Amino acid sequence: MSLRRALADCVELAGADGGGLTLVGRGGTTVPVCASDESSDRLGELQAALGEGPAVDALDSGGPVLAPDLASTWVRERWPRFTAEALRLGRRAAFGLPIRSGTTILGVLDLYREQPGPMAERACADASTCAEAALAIVAGDGGLSDRHAEVLQAAGVISVQLDVNVGEAMARLRAFAYRRGRSPADVARDVLERRLRFTHRMDDI
Repeated sequence: MSLRRALADCVELAGADGGGLTLVGRGGTTVPVCASDESSDRLGELQAALGEGPAVDALDSGGPVLAPDLASTWVRERWPRFTAEALRLGRRAAFGLPIRSGTTILGVLDLYREQPGPMAERACADASTCAEAALAIVAGDGGLSDRHAEVLQAAGVISVQLDVNVGEAMARLRAFAYRRGRSPADVARDVLERRLRFTHRMDDI
């Protein structure tokens, strides 16, 4: 089974309209590895760049984060930039479900709906179980896409250039991409092809 097919099954089990998977790597680095559609991909990358959203909170808390109505006041106040973009993309509910192996959090499953409303407890459990299988594909046989692999590789290069850990390098790459309206994959390609070198003097990173 492909990673995208496994994710599609997660989305279907949850009765959602879209979803994404984020993997936790060494040093706590988070990498969105797959999305069911363009909007979910955008929201996964945005959460990683901004450090806000249901996936971020699910990883921090270790528990599910459920936002059945993204237009509600508490959600807008907690994740102002994420919520604005999600609503612009037609998403009205978002859910972040941590994926565990024992006590270790392997990643998080993001689920999105076009209509507000809660997600049933059984649907959450079924989707999480399915997501565990999806992350096993990533760990087992190269489920990580070329695009996301390039981002990880570029973060390694940046960590050497700046003498920082890979997690910090990843954060700087994402911030650079976000502030220029580019995708992390595009910036990563520039780094790997030596068109861009990160320095501490880059004042907007």
